[in-house]
Amino acid sequence: MKKYLRSEYLCSFLVGLLAGASPLYGGVYPFGVALLCGYGGNIYACGLGALVSAFLFGEYRLVTAVAILYTAAIRILFSSRKHRWWRALLLSAAYSALLGVTMLSRGYFTADKLVATLCIMLIPPVFALIIFFSRANRFFEGVYILALGLVLARAFSGYSLYGVPLSVAAATFITAYVGKEKGFPLSGAAGFLLGTAGGISAIPVTGIFGLVHGLFAYDSPVFALILGFMLSVTAGAYVLSFVGVFPIAAAVLAGALLFLPFIGKKKAKKQENTPVFQGETRLSSLAAGFSSLSGLFFTMSDTALSPPRDVIYRAVNDKLNSVCDSCGGCAIDKGDISDLLTTAVCDKKSLLPADLPVSLRKKCPYHQDIARIPEECVNENISDINKTYSDFADQYKCFSNMLAASARKAEEEQTEDDTLVPKVEKALEDNGIYFEKVRVTGVRMRTVEIFGVHPDSIRISSGEFSRLVARAVGRCLCPPEFVCCGEKVTAVFTTVPALRTESVKLVTARDGETLSGDTVSMFENGENCFYSLVADGMGSGREANMVSRLASLYLEKIIGVGGDMNSALLLLGDTLSRSPGETFTTVDMLEADRVLARAKIVKAGAPPSFLLRGGKQYVIKSKTPPLGIIKEVTPQQTTFSLRRGDIILMVSDGVDISPTAIAKSFSGGKDLRASAAKLADISRARGSKDDMSVCAVRFY
Repeated sequence: MKKYLRSEYLCSFLVGLLAGASPLYGGVYPFGVALLCGYGGNIYACGLGALVSAFLFGEYRLVTAVAILYTAAIRILFSSRKHRWWRALLLSAAYSALLGVTMLSRGYFTADKLVATLCIMLIPPVFALIIFFSRANRFFEGVYILALGLVLARAFSGYSLYGVPLSVAAATFITAYVGKEKGFPLSGAAGFLLGTAGGISAIPVTGIFGLVHGLFAYDSPVFALILGFMLSVTAGAYVLSFVGVFPIAAAVLAGALLFLPFIGKKKAKKQENTPVFQGETRLSSLAAGFSSLSGLFFTMSDTALSPPRDVIYRAVNDKLNSVCDSCGGCAIDKGDISDLLTTAVCDKKSLLPADLPVSLRKKCPYHQDIARIPEECVNENISDINKTYSDFADQYKCFSNMLAASARKAEEEQTEDDTLVPKVEKALEDNGIYFEKVRVTGVRMRTVEIFGVHPDSIRISSGEFSRLVARAVGRCLCPPEFVCCGEKVTAVFTTVPALRTESVKLVTARDGETLSGDTVSMFENGENCFYSLVADGMGSGREANMVSRLASLYLEKIIGVGGDMNSALLLLGDTLSRSPGETFTTVDMLEADRVLARAKIVKAGAPPSFLLRGGKQYVIKSKTPPLGIIKEVTPQQTTFSLRRGDIILMVSDGVDISPTAIAKSFSGGKDLRASAAKLADISRARGSKDDMSVCAVRFY
């Protein structure tokens, strides 16, 4: 008996039970049979679960039960031989035909019913093939996980406990499990898709839960559950009222609590011969980015949608005074009138002239204008709320784009590239190096692992060994690191930057000022990308210096933890445009990928920059306005390849950027700092009195 109570049998039984109970249309339950056709688990337990659900929930119990028994029997007969895909297709197609006959027997002969019948008949073969191919293909594996999760969640549709929808609790539990096993972004997709089982209102709640939980589930599972629940409920509160989101929030909480016994890190897969080398996770950087941007996000409740009563009272009193001033004023007590109008605004009610005191109606010729004051205040409040929502949506979109880009990069660095393996193998074979297996991981920062290397077969130096593998994978690699595991030896190569940098910055204030309105910043993130930034605050002196420094710190903080440069600039522009007063700054920013030898310059109102290569000057310029003038600014971007000996020159207003001045300063000079100082001296000699900043970067 204990044999049949093992976890794998119970899981297969439960999956078959829920898949058989998942409704599709008109009492037809095709998923149980479709699961049997391609399922790789225990057929006996899965078939028993589907059979039980057929008798409990099915409208055509006998037809469904016979189909399940027949399918399970054929699969068991096939178990002694290799299960082929066409067998799964034949079994599911036979059940599709049975579905069609069953539904047509109910009189489904109208055009719309025929289309519905055809779609339902296609479900079993498509679902069965997805299940079958999921064992050997990562794409189909992801589709299978999402499809099966939706089927299992829909098995609970229509059921609730004390008003709490069970389908949402099931969707949350499955999403959390997907996040634990597969991580981000599959858990995010699962959250949004599985949320449909609980209705449209549940989609944003479970979707946000899946995104957040998938990001942090591996390193901090409990924190991932708590943060996922909090943000998902907050997202639901923005879309729904707090009363409407309560049952969904309770269901999400129930699903998260049910998942608590399953919390734990993923078990490492067993390796037969050699260890697995994986790239560093970026979750800590994502958490730091979330912390640094938390000031952009805020929580609004129903009470926060309206300003406090004292603020409303002052606004109402100002409007009342403006009306009264038009007739020179009167002896009527305005305090009681202001209280009446303030109460109407707080209750979001409109007043009629008849609602005003009789004495006011008789003595004031403008009493109709006074009666309209609450409606005007309510409309202004709604306009402010809509603007707040719009600002929040813009900020959330930029932030989510940065998180998605960072997660996509992290996923890419864990991806195996099978297309480069034959090239590495050929290079090794051509040089007589014996090995057992080659693996290449990563897209940008590639890691090459050569398992089962015979050190005696290596007749070349470590440098030559590194160069021949580097040519095969298209990256600069470090010398090999040999790792011994028993009698096996593994050679590991990791990517190193193709270029190094030498940089210099020079900032001087205009005549008569102690502080320059310019800020120059240089930094490097953890991905071997070098950044240089020139920000020029509008004007000069302390205020301009403050704006440019804040812009520099803002961008350095976001980009330094892995944020996307364009999204960071959009966030900065939105923040400056909503600041009081005139807060403008130009931004000239260089991103130099030292691994790929690629550069990207993004400009917002900045003067031209220059690429100095081989004695020639190449101008890089744009026509975009400075950040802060208008809300939506798309900075212009220029991308180009880098070579050894290239110099990138970035300047602010006031620097002489004529070809003659640049040539005199940088031609033939090896001292980069002296060249930058000479350009500043030439600019001063020609009468420039503005703030000046010179930033020069040499690649070698």
